[in-house]
Amino acid sequence: MGRLVRLEVLDLGVNALTGPIPPELGNLVDLDVLDLARNGLTGPIPPELGNLVDLEYLSLRSNGLSGQIPPGLGNLVDLDVLDLAANRLAGLLPAELGNLVNLRSLWLNANDLSGPIPSELGDLHQLRDMWLHYNRFTGPFPQSLLDIPISNLAWNCGAHGLCVPGTSDFVGWLEGISQEGPFCNASDQATLSNLFKSTGGNGWSESAGWLGGPALEEWHGVQTDSLGRVTALHLSDNGLSGGLPADIADLAQLTELRIDGNALGGRLPLSLTQLDLQEFHYHGTELCTPADERFQAWLSGIEAYFGTGTECPPLTDRDVLVGLYEATGGPDWTEDGNWLSDDPLEGWHGVETDEEGRVVRLSLRFNNMIGVIPPELGGLAKLEHLNLSVNYDLSGPIPPELGRLAKLEYLDLGGGNRLSGPIPPELGSLTNLRWVRLSGNTLTGPIPGSLGLLTNLSELDLGNNALSGPIPLELGNLSELFSLKLGRNVLSGPIPAELGGLHHLRALELARNPALAGPVPASLRDLRLQSIQAGGTGLCVPREVAFEAWLETVPERWIAWCGDRPTAYLTQAVQSHAHPVPLVAGDEALLRVFLTSARGTTVGMPPVRARFYVDGIERHTVDITATATPIPTKVDEGDLGKSANARIPGRIVRPGLEMVVEIDPDGTLEAGLGVPRRIPETGRMALDVRETPVLDLTLIPFLLSERPDSAAMRTANEMAADPVGHDGLKETRDLLPVGSIEVTAHPPVVTDHMGSHIVLPQVEAIRAIEGGKGHYMGLASGRVTPVPTAIVGGRISVSNLLPETIAHELGHNMSLWHAPCGGAGGARSALPGAGRLDRCLGVRFRKGAVGGTGNSRSDELLQLAVGERLPLCQGTRTPPE
Repeated sequence: MGRLVRLEVLDLGVNALTGPIPPELGNLVDLDVLDLARNGLTGPIPPELGNLVDLEYLSLRSNGLSGQIPPGLGNLVDLDVLDLAANRLAGLLPAELGNLVNLRSLWLNANDLSGPIPSELGDLHQLRDMWLHYNRFTGPFPQSLLDIPISNLAWNCGAHGLCVPGTSDFVGWLEGISQEGPFCNASDQATLSNLFKSTGGNGWSESAGWLGGPALEEWHGVQTDSLGRVTALHLSDNGLSGGLPADIADLAQLTELRIDGNALGGRLPLSLTQLDLQEFHYHGTELCTPADERFQAWLSGIEAYFGTGTECPPLTDRDVLVGLYEATGGPDWTEDGNWLSDDPLEGWHGVETDEEGRVVRLSLRFNNMIGVIPPELGGLAKLEHLNLSVNYDLSGPIPPELGRLAKLEYLDLGGGNRLSGPIPPELGSLTNLRWVRLSGNTLTGPIPGSLGLLTNLSELDLGNNALSGPIPLELGNLSELFSLKLGRNVLSGPIPAELGGLHHLRALELARNPALAGPVPASLRDLRLQSIQAGGTGLCVPREVAFEAWLETVPERWIAWCGDRPTAYLTQAVQSHAHPVPLVAGDEALLRVFLTSARGTTVGMPPVRARFYVDGIERHTVDITATATPIPTKVDEGDLGKSANARIPGRIVRPGLEMVVEIDPDGTLEAGLGVPRRIPETGRMALDVRETPVLDLTLIPFLLSERPDSAAMRTANEMAADPVGHDGLKETRDLLPVGSIEVTAHPPVVTDHMGSHIVLPQVEAIRAIEGGKGHYMGLASGRVTPVPTAIVGGRISVSNLLPETIAHELGHNMSLWHAPCGGAGGARSALPGAGRLDRCLGVRFRKGAVGGTGNSRSDELLQLAVGERLPLCQGTRTPPE
């Protein structure tokens, strides 16, 4: 096609094209239109497309293209439309795109692009449409964009780091534009609005501009920087009343605060210590100064300080709780029963007290708390239990003052909050702590070595943040630790050998830390782990007999072997050469042999012969014919065409299976290509094949006494009569590691309540009374059914009649967790989430397909997924990992 040099229009959109874009298309120098949208194209955008200087329309939308946007596309100065949306493009946006002076539409959304928007885009004076959303751009829009009369603009969805400066110029620029996204000073605007409401703004002497638009420089007494962030507040003698709200500390760029001569009273909030104030005036008010040493040190460092000289009395527990209520949007809490009332504190929702009325327990989980944790919370000197988890708008830093909670045993600030900043080293002084969860926030910086002082700790969960640096060797001092979760961060370096001293440790989760690397230290072999998760890291287990024996004792494991990875394997659903999945005995398998050349070549894939041995005796041989597909230079598991493939009958797939693969048996390949001739080089490759257990399942129909529905009872009886053929068990048979299924239909149970918290314990009790050894599942049907529930790793569950739900809950019994997307709780954070996809390929054999040699694909194999999302994530359903 690259020879069609007179071609002007090439429209191949909405076909089923696969593979890379040929660089030869760069020879079509007369091309005006190139449309390859909505295909299955992969690989990088060829830089040669930058030669198409007459091009006016370029659309590569909705493919699987990867790599960076070639700077050479900036040569296409006649381009009117550039559409690269919905691919996997990454890296920085080339400044050279600013050369496209005739461009009217720029579509870059739904990629993985990052970094700032180049100021050179301000030269695109014809640009009308710019779509940047669903990327990872960061920083403010450059000032140069003010020269562009854009009509349609979207930038924020899925890319929370990009913002528009909240200045008068940008606000005016956006007028009349159909746009989405935040201003860079959105948080400052919210803080000032709260200040207005908290200090009687309607009664201020001067309030021009307040509660208006995002151009805060137009608000009376407000000075801002080039992004519209507040740098100074001059509100002296202006009729402010009430107290100073704690969230004023969210004005991160504030250096001058003048609130003197107002009717303000109460305590100065401890949160002020987060500000780098150079001027602070509050004389002529009734504000008092906390006696806190850290606060006093902060005050003494302010250059121009004019206060009242009044020291505050000590806080009571009631004062602290009132401050928490005010700082976190108490009136909008989901539950705030008796808060701010005169009732004893033990009557306030989520509060427990001791005999002296001191707060010992504070649990406000999932309560719609909005705002920051006030540092004054560290004044609850008797507190033993603190749970503020799953409050999705609880933000700001973890106050170092929490390190004063000397009696604290339980700390949960995780599960989907938005806390940021570092983990305070002061938490290391809480030596009574037994349980800490800070996961699911946006915490940054290193893990403090001081956490190694928490020697009573049994669980430490810091996963799913942005923590960096090495794993502190001091964590090896946590002698009582049972579970250590550090996955989904940006940690680096090896596993410290000191962790081998954690003799009570049973779960070690390190997955999705790409910079963690190196072999597992030998000291870890002394641990009786039940789970080790290290996928998505460079960590590996040495291929030594002692390590192999130890790893076999770990029931849940996801970690690669050190050294060269096998370039041939068998797969039955999804497989990985880095993290091998055991094979199910008796099931058909696909052989994939990954041939790679040491250099680029046009030489086709050679013939391959594979021999299979069971218990040392050769049982099967398969020959794979040569093809014209060029030998690739690297392993690509996501493309079935990049391997030599053959079906292996289930009768061969047995425990004791070994394999030898001979490549190019006739020796026709050039030796310089570096293609291996034999896998393995010597001996035979042992394959992990396992017999699947029988699923012993007892189904208990539950009927609601008021409106009994017999469908659950009928379904249980039908499944017991035909467990092999019943459609309700199809997903269980297809997706779970089970052999035959034996189903017993239990007599129905009548209940007055269908809540899962009622039904699940009844299922457990029935199993215990009957001495059951297998799985027991409660089934319910009708308009009112319990929420499907299961005990992970247990034998009891509750389900409706949907086949996928039955399989889902039984999967939990088999220790399968949710994926970290789709909204379900209890996610296994080691798995990739929505938008963070692992490139893998799943296969399933078509029923009735015949043949077993060669590379034929469409007649024999159904390609299910290439880099698709896991179950519960948006997208096509795929088999579980």
